Amino acid sequence: MKHTFFAGVLALFVWAIAPHSVQAQDFSGTYFGGHFGYRWVDADLTSPAYMVDSVAIPPRDESYDTDGIIVGVQLGHMARISPNWYLGLEADISAGWGSRDRQVSFGDGPEDEYQTYGTGRSGFDTNWQGTIRARLGYASGIDMFYFTGGFAFMDIDWNDAIAINFAYTASKSDILTGWVIGGGWERLISPNWLLRVEYLYEDFGSISVPLAGTDERGSLDVTAQKLRLGLSYKF
Repeated sequence: MKHTFFAGVLALFVWAIAPHSVQAQDFSGTYFGGHFGYRWVDADLTSPAYMVDSVAIPPRDESYDTDGIIVGVQLGHMARISPNWYLGLEADISAGWGSRDRQVSFGDGPEDEYQTYGTGRSGFDTNWQGTIRARLGYASGIDMFYFTGGFAFMDIDWNDAIAINFAYTASKSDILTGWVIGGGWERLISPNWLLRVEYLYEDFGSISVPLAGTDERGSLDVTAQKLRLGLSYKF
């Protein structure tokens, strides 16, 4: 699926940079469109050592990377502030699903002297997300290169389970907020249609997550990167 996605992006990109007979050179106006792309999410868990049923759980340092295809829509407005410069605001929302589970086993003492066995399983899921961003662009002919930045939010699910003498579970669902920066290239392929390629980097900081069988909390650092191809209609 990854190969098919990137092949499609490449084909559309080659078509977009081919010469087009578009005379209009105005990027101003309100626009609405759709996008699809690929998202890379990095979630790193750290926690102190803690006890569960008299079993010492060592400090945890785990990564939960969820990658996958995203699709969504965007709505925005661009205003011309000089012959070549544009300033605008855009909101978008994307649907995407990614999941990563990790399983571990541990015991009380060396492997040949275990008194208590235990298993643990943790999972991190990423769902829909969106951004609200300012856009500053410089246009030359039918092309505009732009910088963008603002607020980002993402829906996530965390779950943790551990079984020693008893089974314990803990979970958290949340909408994370953070910041986003990025940039892109947009081209007028007709007086009203715009094609873009865009990269975004998002940082949601550290969030506190529950750990099964203890009152201790873990810290989950979440960042995301997105590469998207979009098509918009300018009114």
